[in-house]
Amino acid sequence: MSGTDEAKRALDAWIAEVRAALKGLPPGDVDDIARELSSHAFERAGGAGADAVAMAGALEALGRPRELASLYLGERIAERVERNRSPWQVMRAVWRLAGMSADAAFVLAVSLAGYALALVFLLTALAKPFWPDRVGLWRLPAADGDLSVSLGRSLHPVGQELLGWWIVPLGLVLGSALAFLTWRFGLAGVRRLGRARAELNTPKG
Repeated sequence: MSGTDEAKRALDAWIAEVRAALKGLPPGDVDDIARELSSHAFERAGGAGADAVAMAGALEALGRPRELASLYLGERIAERVERNRSPWQVMRAVWRLAGMSADAAFVLAVSLAGYALALVFLLTALAKPFWPDRVGLWRLPAADGDLSVSLGRSLHPVGQELLGWWIVPLGLVLGSALAFLTWRFGLAGVRRLGRARAELNTPKG
């Protein structure tokens, strides 16, 4: 087998890894990315007649397939989110990217926590009229004297209710505001991840 054939096999294997990491994108987008990266690889390696050593150096310079795919994936997903900025679409985008990027995993964790807390506030506010004696923000007794609070519905409420009926307007306002801020945080995170490939000099050098 000639050096050129070995170079082609190495490139094909590398591109196959990139394709696998891009699963979920439309086939046309994956093909476009594969052609672009193949072109970069051959350019770095010295052209279509490059040998195996030159191709290995070119592929190393381009980067690991999974990491490079995550940049392209972030870029494509960010483009979709710009067309549809719904909270559901933003969360889907963050979830899709979380397995490939530590930054996206952090955005996902914060988003899940933010939406969960927003949901607790909203449900508490909506449930208060139905269970006025069992729903609210409670200051719980603690043996060690530390402050302990509980938000939501309690089957056997103990302690002091802190807000009374104020939990309804406050829960609605805080829950809505927190949901909005969480959505904006997720959208900003997806946009930043989408800009990562544009900020990267590809090919390097």
